[in-house]
Amino acid sequence: MIMDLPDLPPAPSANSDPGLFYGRMSHVDLDARVIDQLTRALKDAAASDGDYFIAAAYGDDGLSAWREDVVRPEFEKFLAALRSGSYRIVVVWEESRITRDPRVGAEFGRIMQVIRGKLIVTNGETRSVYDFQRQRDRDAWHNAVGKSVSESGTKSEWVRRAFEVKRERHEFLGRTVGFGWNCMWVRKGKKVVGTWSVNEEEAEWLREASRRVRAGEAIATVADDFYDRGLRIQHRTSTRKDFEGETGVLTRRTLANYLRNPRIAGLDADGNQDRGWTVTGELSNFPGILTEEEWRATVAALAGGSATIGAARTKKKKDSGPERRATGKRVINTFAGYFVCFACNRSLVRTDTSDRALWRHQMGKSRTHVDCPQSFSIPAGDADKLATIMVAEYIRARAWAKPADTEVGRLQARRARINESLEELPDKIADEIMSADLAGRTEKRYKAQLVKIEQDLAKLARFSTVIDGKAALQDLLGDDVMKRRRVLSVTLEKISVIPGRDLPLRDRLTVVWREQSDR
Repeated sequence: MIMDLPDLPPAPSANSDPGLFYGRMSHVDLDARVIDQLTRALKDAAASDGDYFIAAAYGDDGLSAWREDVVRPEFEKFLAALRSGSYRIVVVWEESRITRDPRVGAEFGRIMQVIRGKLIVTNGETRSVYDFQRQRDRDAWHNAVGKSVSESGTKSEWVRRAFEVKRERHEFLGRTVGFGWNCMWVRKGKKVVGTWSVNEEEAEWLREASRRVRAGEAIATVADDFYDRGLRIQHRTSTRKDFEGETGVLTRRTLANYLRNPRIAGLDADGNQDRGWTVTGELSNFPGILTEEEWRATVAALAGGSATIGAARTKKKKDSGPERRATGKRVINTFAGYFVCFACNRSLVRTDTSDRALWRHQMGKSRTHVDCPQSFSIPAGDADKLATIMVAEYIRARAWAKPADTEVGRLQARRARINESLEELPDKIADEIMSADLAGRTEKRYKAQLVKIEQDLAKLARFSTVIDGKAALQDLLGDDVMKRRRVLSVTLEKISVIPGRDLPLRDRLTVVWREQSDR
C-alpha cells in the first residue's frame, strides 16, 4: 500500500549530497512503521553535519518482500530514481527493507556499483555504510542479501505453519468482509490483530432479508424494498481500518451472496460464491448473524427460487416465438425491451415467466454509458395487462388505413429529382453557372431534404405493416407472441417507468408512441 509521507527538510547547504530513502513494512512482521524508519533516517542525516540530506522518500506499507508475486510500486519508483544517476546515497533501516529476493538484491547492487553509490543502514543511533566502489563492501552486501533470503525462508515456513494452525482452529484469517460486521484493530507487539463483532444495525437488515426469503419472497423484491427504504452500503475493497470505500446500492446479487455465505452463520468453509461452499466447522473468533438452521433454510429457499425460475423458463421456451436474428434467443415476453428506466433509458428485465414475476431495473452502466443508481421494479403481470389495454385504446382511437401507393410514388419521384440535381452541381460549378459557395449551401439543403424523404418513407412502410385497426387488435389480443410484438413495433416506442412502490401503477408509466418519436 502506498503511503503519504511527511514533507522532508530542505538541504542544509549547497554542498550536501542528495539521498534517497526507502522504507517497507510488512503485515507479517511489523518491527517498525515506515514513518518510524524515515524518522531514524532523518536523524542520521541531521547528524552527518551536512554531508547528505534526504531529497526524496519512498515507502510501501503492508507489502512483504519474501513473496515472489508481490508488486511494490514505490520500490519500482525508487529504483527508477536511482537509475537516473541523480542520487548516490540510499538510506534504509535494515538491509532486508530493500529485498529478501537474491535477484532483486543483485540488481540493486549492480545499480549502486554503476552510480558509485553508498548505502547507509541506520536505526538513528548506529549506522553501517556500504560503499559500492569497494569490492569488500559489495561482498558484504551480497552476504547481507543471503542472510535476508535465509530469514525469508524461515519466515515463510513459520507463516505457513501459523496459517495451518489457524485453519485447524477454524480461526477467521481477516479477509475482507462486507455488510454486517465491525472490526477493532489492536497492536499486540509486532502484530496488528483484528477483533470482529456484529454491527447490530446492519445485521438486522440481513436477518429481515433471511426471514422474508424463507417466507417465499423473491430476493429481488427484498433488495428493491431495502433500496426504497434508503439502505446504502460501503463497497469495501481493503481491510485497512481507515479505508472508507464508496457508498453504493445493495444489489440483488450482493444480498443473495451475503445470505449464501456460511460466514453469516459463523461457519468456516472452503469455496466461493461461484463454485459453492463446503462447510468445515465453526469459526472460533468470528460471530454469526444467523443460526446455522436459519442459514441452511435461507440457502434452500434461494436455491428453490432459482430452480422454479429455471423450470418456468424451460417450460415456456417450447411455446415461445422464433429466435431473434440478432441474438439467436427466443422471444418469450411480449413487452421485452419496451419498459425502460426513466433516468438511464435502460430496458427493464423480467425476472421469470411466472405470474409473480417482476420487470426489474438492472443497475450499472446503460447503453448510453450512464451509471444509473436506480433500483426498482414493477409487477410484470399487471404491467403487461395495463400496457396491452393502453395499446388497444390507442389503436381504436386511430385510423389505420394503408397508405396509398401514390404517396409513396410521389416521395420516390421527388427523391430521384433531388439526386439528379445533386449530380448536376459539379457541372454548374465548372461552367461558372454557380459559385462553389452557393453550390455547397445548395448541396447541404438537398441532403437535408433527402433525409426527410427517407424518414417519411420509413414511417409509411412501418404503418403499412398493419392492415387496419381490427386486424391489429386481433393480433394484439391473440396468443402469437410474434404477431403481438409486430403490432407493438408499429405503435409503441417505449414505456418509461419511474420508482414509487406506493404509487398507482398507471402513474408510474409514461408511454411514448411511434408517432411522437417520429416527429
